[in-house]
Amino acid sequence: MPISSSGRLPTLFLAAAVACLTPGCTLDWITENAPDVSYAAVTTGNQFACGLTLEGDVYCWRAELPRPQRVSEGTRFQSISTFLTHTCGLDEAGIAYCWGLNTFGQLGTMETLDRCLVSGNGVTASCARGPVAVETSLRFSAIQTGGNHTCALTDTGEAYCWGLNISGQLGTTAELMCDHQEAPEGFSCTPRPVAVDGPTFTSLSTGNAHTCGIAADGRGYCWGSGGSGRLGTGTTDNAATPALVAGDLTFQQLSAGGSHTCAIAADGSAYCWGSNADLQVGNKETERACGYQLTRCFTTPQRLAGARRYVAIAASDAPLGSGTPLGGHTCALTAEGRVFCWGLNEAGQLGGGSQLRSAIPLELHIEETLSSISAGRFNTCGVTDSRSVVCWNFGSPLETWKVPVS
Repeated sequence: MPISSSGRLPTLFLAAAVACLTPGCTLDWITENAPDVSYAAVTTGNQFACGLTLEGDVYCWRAELPRPQRVSEGTRFQSISTFLTHTCGLDEAGIAYCWGLNTFGQLGTMETLDRCLVSGNGVTASCARGPVAVETSLRFSAIQTGGNHTCALTDTGEAYCWGLNISGQLGTTAELMCDHQEAPEGFSCTPRPVAVDGPTFTSLSTGNAHTCGIAADGRGYCWGSGGSGRLGTGTTDNAATPALVAGDLTFQQLSAGGSHTCAIAADGSAYCWGSNADLQVGNKETERACGYQLTRCFTTPQRLAGARRYVAIAASDAPLGSGTPLGGHTCALTAEGRVFCWGLNEAGQLGGGSQLRSAIPLELHIEETLSSISAGRFNTCGVTDSRSVVCWNFGSPLETWKVPVS
């Protein structure tokens, strides 16, 4: 798909009927007049992405029809996050709102809000098609969405999480029983934010079934599913409360993905750990086989080779359609706005080319420099210095394209 000449929303756009695996989805065709906007942030999910404008509006679009659709419904947001099937954001007062699927209370409510189509054979699930307020009096300064859970930080660094807790991703040993008609019997989950049993944090990142955070002293902690070594603690054991990442490292950013985790150390070097099934850790070697036959993984942080220094990193969700259910890719930004990606490339995640995988960071030659980056299951997006959004690739070997496409 060719790069458009403008990073602005067109005056007129269409949004098609989509399954509610796409946050902000609709069951009807919509025609809407939209003003020109500039993006402050972008966040990616399973073949969809959402952008936050400088004015606080949220627009979402999907692979099959990349026409941004406004889903903010009058609420002005200061931040947003999406991972797989739900999206959350904070308004200007720190009130949390979520929308998308709600099978485990990940939207912060157990209300039966609506029914959304989740498969081609007519299966539906509990969902919200637009932002609904999380049922709490807490006010937050940051929010992150995971596979089926959500976490947020208060101004004083206390972490709270809600949703599914079957692997310990909520960070508490409290007994939680799902009070939701769609949750399987015996599952641990809650729609109410529960305090994480750990230190205070300066930032959080939520993965498919695990959560990580950076404490005030710069050290990294992870909790939840330890499968494939994604917690970085030296084992594949689950952790119900924050566990210190091995290696005596301090970090400036952490990114929890589907089955691996990556981070930027204090000196700008990149580290990754967890599944290396698709070389997304950036290392051709094999520490051990774990989880699945022939699956490679590292249970402790592995430094990315080379002298390059990074300012941001994004670990993707694990694409279920790849040769192993533990695959993925990673992208990172340098201070100059250059983009490098490594790992799985079967859908052009590394910017196209014939390589199926690469352990070596490959530079993407994008028309503009980027100021931020977000990696979804098959797609990666970033905000440019001109406040437009650039994405690549939505599951097919397309050219890099700007949002919106004219």
